[in-house]
Amino acid sequence: MDHKNLIKLAAAYSLGALDEAEKSVFEAHLKTGCDECARLVMSFNTTVGAMGLTAGETRPRPVVKEKILDLIDADSRQTAVQHEPSFLFVFANEGEWIALDKGVTAKILSEDHQRKTTTMLIKMAPGSRIASHHHDGAEELFVLEGECHCAGRHLKTGDYHRAAAHSDHDVTTTETGCLMLVIAPLAA
Repeated sequence: MDHKNLIKLAAAYSLGALDEAEKSVFEAHLKTGCDECARLVMSFNTTVGAMGLTAGETRPRPVVKEKILDLIDADSRQTAVQHEPSFLFVFANEGEWIALDKGVTAKILSEDHQRKTTTMLIKMAPGSRIASHHHDGAEELFVLEGECHCAGRHLKTGDYHRAAAHSDHDVTTTETGCLMLVIAPLAA
């Protein structure tokens, strides 16, 4: 790029308006020691910095402010969705088992912040128990291996149970141990 075109980039560089390729080219040029471009950037930086000091405080009308905040919120939600990977894999040898109670461990597989749910495996050793608890949201469990006594019923491999939001579970126990897939509300 010739020097005349590089000089034209100085203002946009100070505003942070160059794309990555242009920015790299311009910064490489500055590193060569070009005094003219360095003075321009310094001058533009001073001007850009002063621009924020000259504007008085302006408050948008409430309806405009609400629309702006709604757009920001929608953009934030869209950005979160865009950054979520299309596929998630957790292999059997991955993840950490966390002790919940004596003989009861859990491995978090996924947290879905849009649906406000956690998907996890819960492993109960023979003779262990999960204390009674309240459900802020619906909780689902599927017995993958073994058996347990839950909500007054005996569940075996392949059985499913759903507890509605605002319900209370009595103690869940197992005589021989079990492994369950559980989908529960995200912890607050």
